[in-house]
Amino acid sequence: MAEKHLGVPKLLDAVDVANEPDEKSMITYLARLRQAMNEREEALRKKEADEEARRKALLAEEEARRKALQEEEARRKAEEDAARRAAEEEARRQAEEEARRLAELAAQKAKEEARRKALEDLQNAAPLFLQRAAREAETDQKNKDFDKLAEDLANWIKDKVRAKNYSYYVCIHFFC
Repeated sequence: MAEKHLGVPKLLDAVDVANEPDEKSMITYLARLRQAMNEREEALRKKEADEEARRKALLAEEEARRKALQEEEARRKAEEDAARRAAEEEARRQAEEEARRLAELAAQKAKEEARRKALEDLQNAAPLFLQRAAREAETDQKNKDFDKLAEDLANWIKDKVRAKNYSYYVCIHFFC
């Protein structure tokens, strides 16, 4: 049995052990059995240690895969967040650009409306201005005509006074 399971060669027979066994053969056989048992225990410990190392390696590998998956998920989430922020920034920029464009259009429309209103006011005021200018020209002409008539009258009176020598008569008539 020791030879079959432990690999210890058969040094003694059962008959040798039952009848006076040789002490040195018995010590050698027992030492070989003990050595085989120690080797077997060492092999079992090594096997267990190898299995433990393999199990730890599998656990480490599984942990590395889990960490890699977590890192990949974190990277993917960061990329999604960056893409979302970029899309939001682009949408905000487009909204600002649209608002600026609409403000420019509104300012341009207001400017065009003010220009149109000023032109309309000018067109409405032009006839009134022309009418007033015509009235002022007419009034100026009448004033000139009146001044001319007044001057002619004054000259006529002077001529009459000189011609008929009415000075004495005028003097008495006005002061008496």
